[in-house]
Amino acid sequence: MPNISFEVLINYFEDLADKHVDIKSHYRWNISEIAEAMRSGVEYPVMAIDSPEVSTSGDRSSRFHYNSMAFTILAKPENIRGADKYAEQNEVLNECLQIGYDVENRIVADSAQRERNGEKNWLYNLLDLSSFNFQKVGPIYTDGLYGYRCEFLIKNAVPKVVDASKWNDLN
Repeated sequence: MPNISFEVLINYFEDLADKHVDIKSHYRWNISEIAEAMRSGVEYPVMAIDSPEVSTSGDRSSRFHYNSMAFTILAKPENIRGADKYAEQNEVLNECLQIGYDVENRIVADSAQRERNGEKNWLYNLLDLSSFNFQKVGPIYTDGLYGYRCEFLIKNAVPKVVDASKWNDLN
């Protein structure tokens, strides 16, 4: 199997966000944005999609890329400084965690399908089912957002053959 491209991974998560009835916005974010205000025009709950981080393991006979993926579901309590701020935070945290579970369940279901839309499914059998991990986040951004971050692994075999067309000394 060829390497999974950045574009394939990000497009998949953007597509999931577009299809989920409760997610109102999504974008690929950069960690430096946390110290600032949320991007303008974002509606809540929002899915913030991390760029994949990749590590390699194995030996000469079989090597694998572990694509560390993450997304964060965020929303804003309505009256963050009011008397019921903890109740509102709890409500937002519950909503974001439930959406995160929905996304996890969809990813697991998608990874079990050999084909999607009549084509070979790139995600088939690549998901590390025991790798899902959720962490509470917030308050973050200057907007005081709360939510849940989900991290997990997608494992794929690294091609064993060098693509000679990418090297001018191997042609």
